[in-house]
Amino acid sequence: MNPVADAMLDPPAGRDALHTLLVVRAISLLEDNAMTVTQLAEALAVSRSHLQRVFTRVVGCTPAEWQRAQRSERLRTGLPLSASVSGAAFDAGFESLPSAYTAASAHLGMSPGALRRGAAGETVFYTVVPCALGFVLVAITSRGVHRVVLGDDPVVLEATLREALPAAAIVRDDAELGDLSASIVALASGAALSHALPLDVRGTAFQQRVWRELQRIRRGETITYAELAARIGSPTAVRAVGTACGANPVALVVPCHRVVRADGTLGGYAWGVERKACLLRDEKLPTA
Repeated sequence: MNPVADAMLDPPAGRDALHTLLVVRAISLLEDNAMTVTQLAEALAVSRSHLQRVFTRVVGCTPAEWQRAQRSERLRTGLPLSASVSGAAFDAGFESLPSAYTAASAHLGMSPGALRRGAAGETVFYTVVPCALGFVLVAITSRGVHRVVLGDDPVVLEATLREALPAAAIVRDDAELGDLSASIVALASGAALSHALPLDVRGTAFQQRVWRELQRIRRGETITYAELAARIGSPTAVRAVGTACGANPVALVVPCHRVVRADGTLGGYAWGVERKACLLRDEKLPTA
């Protein structure tokens, strides 16, 4: 008997449990082996379409996307310790250097060589300005807004940026970023964003899906973590959705503060629950 097939006859709670078990087994196999979806389905004795559907619903991405994201993360952590880019790429599980370069660009935002050198060769422009929530650091690359971080101390905000990108050229340019920072300051006071901003945000496939959906939540509205998980097609991934919200690198622009717990309480916020409360309060106020 195939318990996964039999689950189609079980009540929903039973199906969810078996689907979760199937995904856990799939991830266990993928962590130790590079496998196509067909090979993975055969190893688990289920159909390819069933595996693809269940994995995407539970995890938020396909098995292939999950493998690419995991290899990219292993590449990111292994590059500074490796003697060469090729060695790090093969150790991370890539079959060729071109595939490593493609994945690094898509998932991590720069080439493996730049990653190995701590973002050497990349220029990041930033400014730090006061706002209604303390101070906000706004950083951009040639591709778009890279970071928007709230805090109490401009020196700490700048140090955090430099620590994250130790070999990048970090250039402060208050004048050039004046208009952009003014828009961000307005967001910190509850205003709406007047126009879409190009973003250069780097994360896993699942994180990117969560961040894109967050941008669809309108000013003055809130949704629950469970609702957000359902909107991205992964209703059982509520905890993972919360983690992705916490990893959001561009506060205010990607409004993770608009997600609350099922009981209406605020839940967490990377930049402090007090700031989250202020934002939600001010966004409910009518605009001038």
